[in-house]
Amino acid sequence: MPPVVHESCALVIIGAGYQGLNALNAAAKYLPKGSTVVIIDEGKGWGGQWVDQYSYVRLHQPHVAYTAGERDWSITASKGEGYLAEKNEILQHFSDIVKSVIAESEIKVIQLFGYSYDSHQTSTVSSTASSDSASGGQKRVVQLTARPLLPGCLPVVVSAARMIKALGAQILKKSSFDFNTGRVHSLCAGDIDQADTNARMLYSEDSDKPIWIVGSGKTAMDAMMSLWRLGPSVRGRVRCI
Repeated sequence: MPPVVHESCALVIIGAGYQGLNALNAAAKYLPKGSTVVIIDEGKGWGGQWVDQYSYVRLHQPHVAYTAGERDWSITASKGEGYLAEKNEILQHFSDIVKSVIAESEIKVIQLFGYSYDSHQTSTVSSTASSDSASGGQKRVVQLTARPLLPGCLPVVVSAARMIKALGAQILKKSSFDFNTGRVHSLCAGDIDQADTNARMLYSEDSDKPIWIVGSGKTAMDAMMSLWRLGPSVRGRVRCI
């Protein structure tokens, strides 16, 4: 059999987005000091869908309302409570919360980023702990295998006393429309702030053509704000349907 790594913990959390962050923040208040928590997420770090969102994304609500439990933002004093935080500020807030949780609760957090979770099993094992005496010296254990998405990393078999599935809405990154014509340049939100896209909008033979934004929600508002920064020659061509 291929080599694997084994980790035992008090809690395993599946997901490192907004739900996972709140799960860690809440659970840490009840875990004994020195407990180990394992985090499993396919992404690059804390933040969930925010990690892969377009660079100019921002909150469309006051940032103070978007946090984990009682956690305050470090930017509130300088930005004001009604400020709409941007991507880098959101990700920094996530990181700040994790650091504070670890420091305050004195727990150990093992972060398995770039690992996938498929399924888990539960079993009953013998226990000598006094807390398990009421159940006849038995305790339930959750076991799963975290599989690496990157080459060179080993699978990790996790045995945990408890598990929280915090997968959230699992928002997928949007892609551009596929048109069978070269007359239409189809873009997704992440393309708008790219240098080649900006050059095409400003200096190509299509620099006088209308720019259509499909949608009128949060992403459309962000896209219009980003295009607005390119100047009057772009602003006057923006249309929304």
